[in-house]
Amino acid sequence: MIVRHQNNEYLVNASFNGSSIDEEWSKIAHKWFREETLSLTTSGSTGAPERISLSSSLLLWSAHQTKEALTLHNEDVFHCIPLSKVGGLMLFIRSLIFDWNVTFVEPSGDPMRNLGDQHTHTLISLVPYQLGQILKSEASKHKLSRFKTVLIGGASIPPWMESEITSDVWSDTRFFHSYGMTETASHIAVREVGSSKPGTFTLVDGVKCRVDEYNRLSVEIPAVALSINTNDLVEVHGREITYLGRDDDVVNSGGLKLHLGPLHQRLESVLQQSGAHSEFLLWKMPHDTLGEQLIFIGIQNEQEELIEELVRETLEPIEQPKKFFWIANFEYTASGKPHREKTLSKLIEVGS
Repeated sequence: MIVRHQNNEYLVNASFNGSSIDEEWSKIAHKWFREETLSLTTSGSTGAPERISLSSSLLLWSAHQTKEALTLHNEDVFHCIPLSKVGGLMLFIRSLIFDWNVTFVEPSGDPMRNLGDQHTHTLISLVPYQLGQILKSEASKHKLSRFKTVLIGGASIPPWMESEITSDVWSDTRFFHSYGMTETASHIAVREVGSSKPGTFTLVDGVKCRVDEYNRLSVEIPAVALSINTNDLVEVHGREITYLGRDDDVVNSGGLKLHLGPLHQRLESVLQQSGAHSEFLLWKMPHDTLGEQLIFIGIQNEQEELIEELVRETLEPIEQPKKFFWIANFEYTASGKPHREKTLSKLIEVGS
């Protein structure tokens, strides 16, 4: 797969759609085979986003753990997520290590549009936003169903999406949801969708974890001498962890601390059971007397009144959003998560 040139650069057995990707992957391959560290910007799981370096030993360890956890073999990879983020980087690194063929395309909302109906790719990584766009198109769903393994990461999977990908349509496709962070070179725990409880992940071999008195997660990987503390709140049951949200996902409203993760999960479950599907997020705005107020921001749809009623019926009076906003689209991070601060800024700009 790798050919050394006289100028000491490397070629990879891959096909491309865009010169910018070509240049980006070649730099990564060059550094990898020179055993140099690779730098990425963290997503903020362990604090404010920052630039960090990942060692070749950590990347190698992560690649092997993923291959074992997902029982991967000789894969044909369709690469459609940013190389600048750890999910995209590690998908490429795995391909280099295990001599997998790779096809790159520019990241987009529905990357299936770049594929033929009879493609032979076996492995793909997606963020939930991309998966949601794919599920809106029957043609794209058919193309995705030809993959053997789909790895989903970067954010939580909404209940409606989980229900969709566990239907009989996907009998030949395995979906894995991952939990991890940049500092650990991608995921440290995975769950097969449909075979385990949503939000509960099984640690990959070689990972140890513990929580402090506030349920904040600390991770250790002895094989590469890595130890980090995070702002993620989890419950630990043996080799399983249940993600509860982030320590800083809190609205301090009049001295009452509202944790957004559990509130969001409760609402998602109720809306799913009621058939009132809507993408939404919970966030906060300043309040003159309370300090902060909880707000609900949803994507515009025909069930807005019903959803607001269900929210009020589900949450206790002290947990109620002070305001509801309905907008056309969220702003998103590069990893596919709704960007709450940018979404709120956009909402304020248009005077909603």
